[in-house]
Amino acid sequence: MRNVAIYVEGYHDRAFLKGWLLHRGWQVPGRRKSGRKHAIVNPVTEKEVEGGRFAFSSPHDSTFLELRPMHGDDLLLNEIGRLARRVTPPDPDEIVVVLDVDVDGTQLADGIARREQSVNARLLSGDPGTTRSGSSWALSSGVLVHLALWTCESEDCRGVPDAHTLERLVSTAIKSVHPERAEAVQAWLDARPAPPPRRTAKEHSWSYMAGWYADLGCDAFLSNVWDDPEIAAALENSLSTSGLDAILRGYEQTREQIGEQIGE
Repeated sequence: MRNVAIYVEGYHDRAFLKGWLLHRGWQVPGRRKSGRKHAIVNPVTEKEVEGGRFAFSSPHDSTFLELRPMHGDDLLLNEIGRLARRVTPPDPDEIVVVLDVDVDGTQLADGIARREQSVNARLLSGDPGTTRSGSSWALSSGVLVHLALWTCESEDCRGVPDAHTLERLVSTAIKSVHPERAEAVQAWLDARPAPPPRRTAKEHSWSYMAGWYADLGCDAFLSNVWDDPEIAAALENSLSTSGLDAILRGYEQTREQIGEQIGE
């Protein structure tokens, strides 16, 4: 069984990915039929999954995956550098780093390049033997590291944050299904008395949450947005060309499927 760790910036990314993984058919291990939980143990390392981490097994049990939230991109990048110095397979076999690009469309190419350079620098500082191929790296220990970025194109940005972030992706999906909600969100944001001088992408996403999903709260909103079939389809369409979608599809393959691809 492959052992994978996905590092994300925070709890909101963790919530969104939880919803996406469950939507794709991944399972939460250790859940009893009554719905009550007991401690989850990583079957590869035999270590308990704790400290805010979520665990999932792929549809064919070929991959055990942990979502590991950090407290911001700087801490995440520093953690990646620290891991490069000491991590050895199978704890874990592969690491996925998921980050916002945090720039608008006019700067997207430069923003992606900066993120790649930041990851590259951290890994090389921890392990000078690291080799790179595109947005993936191989540590000298044999652990693979992949970078995936939250980006989302949108022709009309009313009701959608400018910066390429998870919030932009979610807002764009909701807008594609409910354009009237996007117009209402933008109108409210524009009409605020004395708005803060610095706008953030979360202003949009939390406006959708407060307007139509207030009973859920922030985390559940990002997980349960996948429960709406139309919004889920829009999200899948946006994510279908992302690096993370391709990575997850690889983790969902059985050993037999992998063997067929390489001609075994």
